[in-house]
Amino acid sequence: MIFDKKYSSCSQNQPVVVSQENGIKHRLCNNSKVAVYQYHVDGEIIKGNDEKRCDYVVEATTAPRPSAFFIELKGSDLMGALEQIDVTVSRCEAKLKGYDIFPRVVLHRVSTHQIGGSKYRRYKERYPRLATGTREYTDFV
Repeated sequence: MIFDKKYSSCSQNQPVVVSQENGIKHRLCNNSKVAVYQYHVDGEIIKGNDEKRCDYVVEATTAPRPSAFFIELKGSDLMGALEQIDVTVSRCEAKLKGYDIFPRVVLHRVSTHQIGGSKYRRYKERYPRLATGTREYTDFV
């Protein structure tokens, strides 16, 4: 478990885990009925205004390796969102041994030059499972 179970915002076998903010939403459909944990990282797990961190981490105890979805819900700053995820993954690195990491950025709007840029490609190389969406994104476990 990445964080203590007491911080989870959802029930352990919840069929759909929704992380949302300002009309932007990430949905994890738990079709496999595995144990899931949703942590609101920004402001609850990591407090303070001076440190970057993503909004949510959703953990699923999938086999053969558990999955960790690092979720940033953002207006339009794709590079800022990626940096927030990167900082959070780095902070949790010791706890992520054996986990599959799935960075997720859901934006209100995104410009195509950001997705086509070299900075985005470097993040994509480092996190091959990186996915971005506009307004809503759904994952399945």
